[in-house]
Amino acid sequence: MKFVLGLFFTSAFLYSGTVQMLQCLTCDNIFCENPSLTNCFSNESCATAHIAQTSSGFNYTMVQRLCLLNEECAYFNANGTTFTLSFGFGGTSFTSSVSCCNTDGCNKAKVDAPNKNPNGLKCKSCSSIYDQNCDSDLDCVGNQDRCFNGTASLLPSSFGFGNNTLKGCISRDLCQPSKFSNMTCCEGSFCNKGLSYMSEVNISLLLLSLIAVASLL
Repeated sequence: MKFVLGLFFTSAFLYSGTVQMLQCLTCDNIFCENPSLTNCFSNESCATAHIAQTSSGFNYTMVQRLCLLNEECAYFNANGTTFTLSFGFGGTSFTSSVSCCNTDGCNKAKVDAPNKNPNGLKCKSCSSIYDQNCDSDLDCVGNQDRCFNGTASLLPSSFGFGNNTLKGCISRDLCQPSKFSNMTCCEGSFCNKGLSYMSEVNISLLLLSLIAVASLL
């Protein structure tokens, strides 16, 4: 009898957990043409990511809808607040924004493209993923009011480049120590010129993967 009762309560618990799972729209291709509802894990929220790329005078955009870890959404000021970040490689610049929410299907709304209007601030950036000096100029846009500096793994270590230098523009919220403990940020145009690139920028793997895909468009 105890076994039967235990099995009943266990089944009820599992059923209840399944019912209460957050359902988010997710995409099965890079163009996100027909997103479908997917059960997310209990430690995830719904998210929409928008990547805007400018290369040789041409503009490309990509939107992705997905389940994203709550801790990553916390980095991005969850529940609808959007952050932006820009960096460039050899005449190609990327501006990314992410918005999170936590009700079923809440990431279906249209997401505005990141503001790409120059705001007067200029930061140093890199000419390519192999560039360790990173002395190219990058115009900051929208609410990006800081320059940043750091490293991230953009290529497999088998290529001989375990970490790549990243420099560019970023919005103030992402420079808070509680969000990126190893972020190096500074104020003023070109303030990131010559800064050490040994500290790591904890950029979401989500954004790095989206940017890698966007570069193929």
